[in-house]
Amino acid sequence: MPMKPLKVQRQESESNNSQSSTPLHINEENKEEPNSSDTIFISDWLPAEPLPCIEFTAMPTFIDNNGVIYLHDISQQDTLDLIRKALDVRFKSPDPKAKFVKWTVGEPCVALFFLDNRFYRGRVIEVNDETSSCLIHYIDYGNEEMCSFENLRKSIALHQIPIQAHKCVLDRIKPIGKNWDRTTLDYIHKSIVEKQCYVKVSGKPIGDLIPIDLKYDKLWVNDHLVDFELAEYKDGTKAVVRKFVPTAKEIVKIDEPIESDSGPDYIVESDDYLDQSSDSQMSVQVRCLDLEGKDWNDVMEENEIESNIGRFVTFPSFTDTEFLCNITVLYEINKLELSVIHDHETTVLYEKMGAQLQLESNESSLNGVYENKACLALFPEDKQWYRAMILQYSAIKKLIKVKYVDYGKIEVISLNHAREISDEYLKLPTATVTATLHGVKVNPSLDEKSVADKFTKTFLDKDAFHVKVITPQVIPSVELRDIDGKLIYENLIEEEVLLKCD
Repeated sequence: MPMKPLKVQRQESESNNSQSSTPLHINEENKEEPNSSDTIFISDWLPAEPLPCIEFTAMPTFIDNNGVIYLHDISQQDTLDLIRKALDVRFKSPDPKAKFVKWTVGEPCVALFFLDNRFYRGRVIEVNDETSSCLIHYIDYGNEEMCSFENLRKSIALHQIPIQAHKCVLDRIKPIGKNWDRTTLDYIHKSIVEKQCYVKVSGKPIGDLIPIDLKYDKLWVNDHLVDFELAEYKDGTKAVVRKFVPTAKEIVKIDEPIESDSGPDYIVESDDYLDQSSDSQMSVQVRCLDLEGKDWNDVMEENEIESNIGRFVTFPSFTDTEFLCNITVLYEINKLELSVIHDHETTVLYEKMGAQLQLESNESSLNGVYENKACLALFPEDKQWYRAMILQYSAIKKLIKVKYVDYGKIEVISLNHAREISDEYLKLPTATVTATLHGVKVNPSLDEKSVADKFTKTFLDKDAFHVKVITPQVIPSVELRDIDGKLIYENLIEEEVLLKCD
């Protein structure tokens, strides 16, 4: 839609502007002759003024089908009240001639809004002469509504005041499909419209669209939509989750879980895992996602780690430096989930534990929701209980994101589908190990979907791999070899899908 400034021209310029401007005659009954020296030509409302701050409190008023959010700084509320009251006074009386007026697309106007029966400034988007109505864009709020000719006014009142609505888009994210679906748009609308939000301008305007990060209450909406699989990041990076991870030594020192109080729950973020939908199997099932991303660079601050040590016990990590594994699921190309292949005796222990877990479903509900907290979680597909670890929590929707530590799966489930876990089931280490490949990195010049295809063919549905831990860290770097001692991913190095690095 055009965002041209007002043009004030005298009679001598009329002939040059008759095609692009709508005349506004000062005499409201339009009895002046067209060549009157009092004629003002208006092509459009004044565009919105630049935002004075990059961080401010805003009131969103509308979100359109393209995900454009219309909002205003709350400091503009007095101006909006002035406009509304002035239009109430100016157009309090009906105009019997209004139904016979002709309209053109793009023409500024003043239009009645049917919900509150008050007039607002607008612009004609569509004209339907058969029904004597127009589709009107209410410029100070962003919404579009049908309005009959009799409820439209040609008088362009308060044209000196710029448009009050700023057009913004949520930065860094895009719809999962080609367009925003109605469910997501309705969810955003219900979450933020007519509610005070914190807005941070995150970049330079693109045309008339301002990229922003938007926060309502304690929830950053941009990242929240990705976390709940309603959007995805434009650069392909994965949903960030900051995860408290004590060292193996510290885990050993903690013999018993420390019961938490019923203090306030909070959102947990981590940089290791991707949000997953619940359309996967807990059994050995290959699931290759759209691996379009790269690792998040956000790291946990040291003081955050120290402040959380000892709040509760987590599962002990698997610490063997050499073992056999399978890879049954691929979440991202920079980290692999290694499913440990145990000996018969250890396998029996895990199987017995799994059977006993089903009897734990009557245990108490979660006593506080904390990052990295060990728990029991119901898996959506088979309705069985498994050991899990909490990664993230949404207080608004009462959902938690958990990792099933013995399988590597990550799911978003209802808070009601999680339980406290007894000490007995905290003894065995996790049966999956998250690791990186040692001495190699993904070729950054390659399309990540093609890399994902290569990884799928190389790692999934294969015989057991021999794992050797080269760098024992929280996320260890490893080498994977076949029974003959050959690197499993040697072909990826030869094809320069993986590049050697220090």
